[in-house]
Amino acid sequence: MQGDFITRIKSAYNQFTKTERKVADFVLDNPRRALFMSITDLAESCGVGDTSVFRFCKTMNGKGYQEFKMLLSLSLHEGKQGFGQMESDISLEDSFSQVAEKVLNSNIKALKETHSLLKEDVFRRVVECFHKAGRICFYGVGTSMTTAMKAADKFLKIEPKVYCSPDSHMQAMMASTMSRGEVAVIFSYSGATKDTIHVAQLARQAGAAIVCV
Repeated sequence: MQGDFITRIKSAYNQFTKTERKVADFVLDNPRRALFMSITDLAESCGVGDTSVFRFCKTMNGKGYQEFKMLLSLSLHEGKQGFGQMESDISLEDSFSQVAEKVLNSNIKALKETHSLLKEDVFRRVVECFHKAGRICFYGVGTSMTTAMKAADKFLKIEPKVYCSPDSHMQAMMASTMSRGEVAVIFSYSGATKDTIHVAQLARQAGAAIVCV
């Protein structure tokens, strides 16, 4: 269904705007490096703004930057056997030990990718915000809501000041009643969900600190 995403970028190159071509040039020259970059890092490397990178993702029919990276990753590993490629690796002929090893390798790779994306200064500031906050509210919509609820459940084991509501209307009400000294943790896969953006705006207007995942 995804096809070869890199080939799709090359095929659409002549239809790109000047700024989109800058993004395409960097991605085509540095596809593996782009996988581990935030949207801001990629924008700076291309000499464009964050919105230009987001428009490039939309031009490529993606819902957002995270989906763009997912499609790029699938394109880089399409048809390859090996480390971390569970969809293409695991087959009915595999033994139990082979399946177990492939699952292990996939999780090791995911942990290494997460580790490479960590920024110590940002992480430290977020931890300080959590520690000082009078209330920590978790928000998300759809699958991001599931992630938010899981995160809230884990944090609740160490912090009694954690709150999370699965209802979008309740989320908006909760966000509007936040205040300075509180933290809104917002999960979003695409970064473009209207309900999530609305919640972030309400929390910001109320004076809360915003942490986006």
